[in-house]
Amino acid sequence: MFSTYLKLVLAVVSWGGAFVFAKMAGADIGEVEAASWRFLVSALLLTPFLLRKPFPRPTHREMLLFLVLGLSGIYFYNLFFFFGLQLIKSSLAGMIVALYPIVVLLLSAVFLKEYLTPKMFVGVVISIAGAVVILLGRQVPEGSESGYWLGILLIIGCVISWSVYSMVGKVMMQRYTSGQLISVSVWIGTVILLLHLYLSGSQLPPVSGISLFLSLSQPCYLDSLSSMNVSHF
Repeated sequence: MFSTYLKLVLAVVSWGGAFVFAKMAGADIGEVEAASWRFLVSALLLTPFLLRKPFPRPTHREMLLFLVLGLSGIYFYNLFFFFGLQLIKSSLAGMIVALYPIVVLLLSAVFLKEYLTPKMFVGVVISIAGAVVILLGRQVPEGSESGYWLGILLIIGCVISWSVYSMVGKVMMQRYTSGQLISVSVWIGTVILLLHLYLSGSQLPPVSGISLFLSLSQPCYLDSLSSMNVSHF
């Protein structure tokens, strides 16, 4: 129990800082480039998790689900995340992403048939109403309305993709440890990001300053590890 809450605290610190530094890194070296560096570092740091326990032989269905984890939690999430941050403020993005637990709760009720208590339902309604008030109550700079709402939609894409990642991870934790799931999904997502760079004619650029700080101090494994454990919890 204590370790779960400790991971939650670490995730909050890591996730909160990621919004600020990711926005700066994306503007510095490019969105996909920054995401690729971030997850390449994370993949290397997570590799020991694959060696701690024997890795079960995945079925064809599980291999497909691993691909879904890599696409939803790493590839698509980061495309939405880095591009969205270039269009709206980091603080607003953080408030939108905070809706992630609500989306997971709703998806769990629909797809996993988990019971949604009346108190939970009231909490969902209040949370969504609060988000709507924040979005509609913000003053949009004149002439940037289209970019603003595109940024909102991209960050909402973050919430949806990360929720899918958490839900699939919750199902997969019946056979794999959270460390194994995160390690494999991060490697898959990293390979897809690097492939994206290659096919677009780009390459992984050298990093310095704030981009290097993002790669080293904001690895995704704290976010992912807490997400998997909270879903399981």
